[in-house]
Amino acid sequence: MNTLELWINKEKRRYYKYIVYSDLLGDRILLRNWGSLDSKIGGTMSQVMVDSAQEQALICSIRKKRLQHNYELVRK
Repeated sequence: MNTLELWINKEKRRYYKYIVYSDLLGDRILLRNWGSLDSKIGGTMSQVMVDSAQEQALICSIRKKRLQHNYELVRK
């Protein structure tokens, strides 16, 4: 199962997005993107997950940090 979340900080005009997916070899990958809503400046980082416990811990950590920095989860 893939997980995708987009977080927006309206005051600072910033975004943070991550997706967790399985690659062709079956590895679980966490891909993060972040940057400005007003320009193309930003960053990307990917990481291979060791197990589902690590995956859940990282997702919880990301959500907690985004909330601490006044980001809002964009619901579709």
